[in-house]
Amino acid sequence: MSPLTPKAAPALADNVLDKVAVVTGASIGIGLAAATAFAEAGANVVLLYARSKHTEKIASDLADRTGVKVKAYQLDVRDYDATQRLVENVVTEFGRLDIWVANAGIPQDDTILDGNRKHWEDVIAVNYTAVVYQAQVVGNTFKKQGNGSFIITASAAGIANIRPTNQGVYNSSKAAVIALARSLAQEFKDFARVNSVSPGYMGDAQGAPESEITNALTRQVLNRTGEYRELAGAYLYLASDASTFCTGTDLIVDGGYHC
Repeated sequence: MSPLTPKAAPALADNVLDKVAVVTGASIGIGLAAATAFAEAGANVVLLYARSKHTEKIASDLADRTGVKVKAYQLDVRDYDATQRLVENVVTEFGRLDIWVANAGIPQDDTILDGNRKHWEDVIAVNYTAVVYQAQVVGNTFKKQGNGSFIITASAAGIANIRPTNQGVYNSSKAAVIALARSLAQEFKDFARVNSVSPGYMGDAQGAPESEITNALTRQVLNRTGEYRELAGAYLYLASDASTFCTGTDLIVDGGYHC
């Protein structure tokens, strides 16, 4: 078949029923909102967390409420070998892996001029390098299966600098994963879709100063921070068969900041 010949139209599902979804950084915020949306739509879900043991209780409660299988496991996303073992264990326990959300990330709490090199290295390690690790491990799993959806949480800060912040390392890490998603979409084209989501100021805006948020909101059409649940639909769309013609896309959900 020619690369230009459309494949047969897929049967569109109205949810992710019976699929298996894994979300990193799923103990709070965006990750928890995405994981909850998947479970409510009928997917079996794995919540990955770095330190928050309460995630195991969240998983149990979510399973009881939705009737799907929900598990929580601890993972240091900077550890390639641990990531590989985790993916193997998920496939063994659940039988397959359909959706992976590379959501774990950390903010930058200093500037370039006055910052700490170790902190910058941590930001890059979690926000970018770990996503590359996940892409290789999960991508090979998707290749064996013949399908999958890989979703990366980027940021509106990766598209343009959100003034008056001075977070060059963080912004660069998010710009990098947007570019990574586009490159992976090409590399994975025969067996998986790859997209990114770029949220604007959400919830507590990862501890940003109130003055910074107020300044940013003056440029935002909706003039407020978003609620995490308002991002759930973006992840559900990219994870489901409703988006089978969508790959290499960065879905911006920023309340109109970049209008």
